[in-house]
Amino acid sequence: MIDREHELPITRQAEALKISRGSVYYLPRPVPDADLAIMQRLDRLRVSRDREHGFQSIMSIDFRQS
Repeated sequence: MIDREHELPITRQAEALKISRGSVYYLPRPVPDADLAIMQRLDRLRVSRDREHGFQSIMSIDFRQS
């Protein structure tokens, strides 16, 4: 995709690929384990069969407890 050692500047390569230059330099950061646990719990609620968890119900849950 982007060849950092190519004679064509990164700016031009990004332009040719129609991607933003910022995405070329973006490095994702790891997600903390506590956040992953909350996301997994939310996902389990979202796909639960009972479908009784609406927005207000979910917002009232203290996700810091596991």
